[in-house]
This record gives sequence, C-alpha cells and structure tokens, in this order.
Amino acid sequence: MREREIDRQEVKIERECLRVLALYEPVASDFRRVLTVLRVNRDLERISDLAARIAKRGEQAQRRARTPADPRAPRITASEALEAVRNALDALAKSDPAAARASSPATARSTAGGARCATA
Repeated sequence: MREREIDRQEVKIERECLRVLALYEPVASDFRRVLTVLRVNRDLERISDLAARIAKRGEQAQRRARTPADPRAPRITASEALEAVRNALDALAKSDPAAARASSPATARSTAGGARCATA
C-alpha cells in the first residue's frame, strides 16, 4: 500500500471505532478493545510512515555510497520487524497476552541467546 491508501485506511478504521463508541456504548472490556484498536491503528500508520522514511534514506545512502552495500541486510531487519508486528497483531486478535509479550523483538533477541526475559 502506498502512503495515501494507508492514511485513508487509518481514517476509515478510526471512524468505525468512533461509530461503535457512539452507537453501542460498549461496556468496560469492549470499550478497552475499541481503544486498543484505535491505538494499534495509529501505531500501524506511524510504522508505515517510518518505514517509508527509512526506505527513502536507504535509497539516498545507496546512491551516495562508493561501494555497494549488501542488499540482504535491510531485508533481514525488515523481515524481523514485519514478523514481530504480525505476531503482535495475531496475539491481539486471540487476546493472548503471553504471545503479545513473546512477539516483542527485544524478547526474541534476549531469549534467542539463552537469556531469560522478565516480563510483567
């Protein structure tokens, strides 16, 4: 998706959340769920903005570089980030806090090295 389409989707989701809040007056757990969707929606839009900036700067750096960079390095990092986001969204959809904590890239790095990660 391009930036404008992502922005349109963000507005669409936000409007739907506000409609749910206005029309259905959700109780506590449902209210928290709608607020979570609003926050995640905002965060995903922010992630897309940052990813676009990173890509643009990477292209600029590549053009200025005297020696070609290994094109796999950014893809590996991007793949890890996308996997973490997917896992976090799956955990949200399943209402699974343990899976949400495990989806954190910091948690994955610390547990991959055999270290224990303390979570709240």
